[in-house]
Amino acid sequence: MLTRADLRRFQVFFIAKILQCFHPDPTKRLPGVMLALEPGAGKTATVLFALLDLINSFLIRRALIVAPLLVAQTVWPAEMEEWEGLDALTWTLIRVEDDDAGMLAAGAAAYEDALAGFQADFETQRESEI
Repeated sequence: MLTRADLRRFQVFFIAKILQCFHPDPTKRLPGVMLALEPGAGKTATVLFALLDLINSFLIRRALIVAPLLVAQTVWPAEMEEWEGLDALTWTLIRVEDDDAGMLAAGAAAYEDALAGFQADFETQRESEI
C-alpha cells in the first residue's frame, strides 16, 4: 500500500496549491487550480489527498467530482484503496445520461457563466499589469 510519503514532489506542490484555494486570507487565496497532466501522472491521488486535508481541516465537508463514467467507476475507487489514509473518504456514484436535456442545458449555462468569470478575471489582471 502506498503512503503519503510516496507522493512525488509535484504532487505535494499541487496539494499545497489546492489548499491555497481555501486560504482564510482572501489576498492569499487562489481562484482555482487546473491539473493538466498526462494519464498516470497522479492527478487522482493528488486531488484525493487535497480533499482529505480540506476535510480534516474542516474547510469542506464534501466535494463533487465530475468524471467520465468509466473513470468514476474504476480509477477513483482504485486510488482510494491503493493509498493509505484515503480509506477515510467515502464516495457515492451519481450518474446522469449524457443526452439528458436538463443536464445539457444546465451544463451549457454553467460553462457560459464560468467562461464569463474567467474572462473578467483575465481582463482585470491584464489591466492591473498595464
